Amino acid sequence: AYWVGLPCLLIHKIAGASFDGAGSFDTFWLVFIGMIASVLASGAVAFGMRMRREQIGAFIQASFRGNLAFVGLAVIMSAFSALPGGGADRLARAERAAVLTFGPIVPIYNIAAVFVLLAFRHKLSAASLRTMVLQVASNPLLIACLIGLSVSLGGWSLPGPIARTLEVLGRFALPLALLCVGGKVAATKLAGNIRLPALTAIIKLAVGPVVGYFAAGWLGVGRVETAVALIMLACPTAVASYVLTEQLGGDSALSAGAVVVSTIASIASLAAVVAMI
Repeated sequence: AYWVGLPCLLIHKIAGASFDGAGSFDTFWLVFIGMIASVLASGAVAFGMRMRREQIGAFIQASFRGNLAFVGLAVIMSAFSALPGGGADRLARAERAAVLTFGPIVPIYNIAAVFVLLAFRHKLSAASLRTMVLQVASNPLLIACLIGLSVSLGGWSLPGPIARTLEVLGRFALPLALLCVGGKVAATKLAGNIRLPALTAIIKLAVGPVVGYFAAGWLGVGRVETAVALIMLACPTAVASYVLTEQLGGDSALSAGAVVVSTIASIASLAAVVAMI
């Protein structure tokens, strides 16, 4: 799912997306604004509670880094596919908004996540910056987004056999991604106090969507684009955040707990957003 399916899906969708027209990146800006709000809220809570340094980085990352690839895309595609009457047009708009948001937000999520983990765990140095660059540059989803963007912005089109191959390989990505999330949640034990994981879930699933909703009204963003942004903001903490926290010496127990609690709680947050479509 991570190394083959999702990259194929992203290349195929982004390569065929048009970046012309007003409102092309409205959804991205809503997700970005919601992300900043979550970072500020989690930072205020972390410092107010006098958390340990290794906890602060894990807490902030878990509060803003959503599971867009494994959960967000799957929910967006399934929710808009099920719409009656006129659903095809709204599905096309939703897919376009999703891929145009996913392309730029993936590197932002990765850079911000590595930065907060390193900044609160170690002093920033040449070695830590090198680690940050390697983490971002080797992300297969980021590489896929860059390939798709290059094709689209270059005015090219994928050759028929390649396009069909990417489409077929991408079809299994979203169902398999949800199975991966379920498997990870089932295999993760909640160690110790769940107070901090619960706090991250509240910030992740409430602050971002609420701020995004009011920002959409203020900016006059369309209903479909707003719904896509709110689904992305209402997604649970990314499973990859646990792996990255463990690699960079953060509080991995807190990160794992945040993934589990937010994934379970996101049933409510995603249901509330989908009901608005």
